[in-house]
Amino acid sequence: MMALALIVIAMQVGDLILTYLVIKAGGREVNPFMLKLQRFLPGKWTWLYLPKVAFIGAVWWAAYRYPEQMATVFYILIAFYAWVLVNNYRAWRAQKANL
Repeated sequence: MMALALIVIAMQVGDLILTYLVIKAGGREVNPFMLKLQRFLPGKWTWLYLPKVAFIGAVWWAAYRYPEQMATVFYILIAFYAWVLVNNYRAWRAQKANL
């Protein structure tokens, strides 16, 4: 179970890095929730890393506290974040091509 949690956490870190690269290359955040945080939270990048750190903490806690119940949730999160990472990578490549 902890292996699945570590995969989800690694994917969160990948999402953070790719989102940062997309924005630095001239792109923008498209997730409506993250856009609201971008306007609400102080600091240039707080909106990006604070929710990721909180989510990583929640994943770790859930894996430790409810290991049997979280397996399906982690598989769903892994599938979802695989899509997010591919999308972010494509957006980053597109931004780099436009420079």
